[in-house]
Amino acid sequence: MAVTMLLCAGLWSCEETPVAPGDEPNNPDNPDNPIAFEWVDLGLPSGLLWASQNVGATSPEDYGNYYAWGETTTKSYYNWNTYRFGEYAAFTKYCTNTWGLNGFYDNKMTLEPEDDPATVNMGGGARTPTSVEWEELLANTTNTWTIQNGVHGVKFTAPNGKSIFLPAAGYHRFGDLIGDDGGGFYWSSSIYAEDNPAFAWIYFFAGDDRHMEGGSREYGYPVRAVRGTGGTPSQGGFDQNGASNALFSVSSSKKIHFSRGNLQYQASTGTWRFAESQLDFVGDANAAISATNSGWIDLFAYGTSGWNSGATAYQPYSASWNFQDYLRNVDLTGNYAEADWGWHNAISNGGNQTHMWRTMTAAEWQYLLGRSGKWGLATIGGSTRGMIILPDNWTTPGGLSWTAGNGTYGYYDDNIYTASQWQQMEDAGAIFLPAAGDRDGDEVYNIGWRGNYWSSSHDSETEDYSLRGVHFDDGVVFCPAGDSPRVGYSVRLVKD
Repeated sequence: MAVTMLLCAGLWSCEETPVAPGDEPNNPDNPDNPIAFEWVDLGLPSGLLWASQNVGATSPEDYGNYYAWGETTTKSYYNWNTYRFGEYAAFTKYCTNTWGLNGFYDNKMTLEPEDDPATVNMGGGARTPTSVEWEELLANTTNTWTIQNGVHGVKFTAPNGKSIFLPAAGYHRFGDLIGDDGGGFYWSSSIYAEDNPAFAWIYFFAGDDRHMEGGSREYGYPVRAVRGTGGTPSQGGFDQNGASNALFSVSSSKKIHFSRGNLQYQASTGTWRFAESQLDFVGDANAAISATNSGWIDLFAYGTSGWNSGATAYQPYSASWNFQDYLRNVDLTGNYAEADWGWHNAISNGGNQTHMWRTMTAAEWQYLLGRSGKWGLATIGGSTRGMIILPDNWTTPGGLSWTAGNGTYGYYDDNIYTASQWQQMEDAGAIFLPAAGDRDGDEVYNIGWRGNYWSSSHDSETEDYSLRGVHFDDGVVFCPAGDSPRVGYSVRLVKD
């Protein structure tokens, strides 16, 4: 990894005062907005819109403001001593283990809205693009080094004929502006790597050299904003890492994003993935569980992430009938966090990084399902049964009805939706847990009728038992529910 250092030098200083949402000077929805710009539809597969100019700029050629990563105001000096979130290897936010101040780590890998300079200064659904969204721009446009109105930069032209221009604005280090009119350095909202969170992904260009690389968080780089089609990002759907856009409270102070589908594993390649649809589950094929199975499984014994926990049976394909072979009487947290399927493994279509995902604790499951009116049993498309969980902010789509479960009771015919009606529910933020059955050894039961989802907690009241976060079938719902760690149940991961 390298940050390209160009030798053109100058000075730049701009002080900025935060303003109330809706009054941002760069917000095109503000009637008093002195800075006019457009959201450009380049016809990208994601539908993402790109701003016509940089944050703080008055024209496409204007360099605009420069921000350290995660900072929302500009300053005159850029180094670790002035950085908002600590310093190198002593961070106070956005860091992994060994990189935080006094042992702190939060494993946050993407800017949150309150730390995003595009969101804070522009409003209107604006945000800094992720590294994946930069890659999408590069893959779906023609980019050319050019001069526009006397300013060097790169022009991105889409097949639909629309284009955006990024000026070669350079970057700030210490009190100097370096590389202006010679190179471009643009922030993404994504940490560069789990093992080096001191850097975040940037898009770099200079002449014919154009690529993604790592940029030190202390430096001041410009920002080009994006937003979802129509202005306000949809609550429903899932982001590029498979995390729900909708938020769900799991305690009075914590909210989570659900994964896009149940966890699946292929032993022959050692690959983990999320089901492509929330409705998908493997079913009878779980009976083929083995170390060489080329099919997929999605029913796992407790703590079988593949990390050697000291138990005899710790692989995801473990199928021993002896409960004593499995991890017992411990939570999948702390010293045993690596036994959590999501924490230990990189999910191929879920960001492909370890330590991004986790399994909810039993207490979190209880809080989640204890929210009034926010869960119910359902049948989708005539045959797929399961549980629907609604996000904190919920409005039932027009023309549809919703019947919530009552305490420990619910029925699959409480909510009956066609496939297209379910799509409306999903687009509004609803989560579906399919009744994927259960497995004991190599025998599979209750497919399509009963749902059981592991928590990361052991059963403190029953020795050797672990806790399911939720058990449901027609008429009965338990949360939590203890059982032997040898039994194979579904896993639905979440992201903080």
